[in-house]
Amino acid sequence: TPQGTTGISNINLSNQIQLYPNPVNGQLHINLNNTIKGKVRVRIMDITGRVIYEHVFNYVMNQTLPVDISNEPSNLYFISISDANNTVVKKFLKR
Repeated sequence: TPQGTTGISNINLSNQIQLYPNPVNGQLHINLNNTIKGKVRVRIMDITGRVIYEHVFNYVMNQTLPVDISNEPSNLYFISISDANNTVVKKFLKR
């Protein structure tokens, strides 16, 4: 099976990517642990699927990506992190 947006490889990839703090109050930090490289698209959706944040970062090794969500209401959110080959979706809680 080719690697892509589905499959066992993404389960391992998802475990490598860390979001902190979780729950978050203002600034969410994304640590990719050098698992995703190049241009990285970060998209945050609320529980209805509405995109509340989208940005493309030029990822550099050992960089932590900051996302300010301090203006969003307290809720459960989904974050999608993609490069040219993979997409990982994780959940986080906004206080």
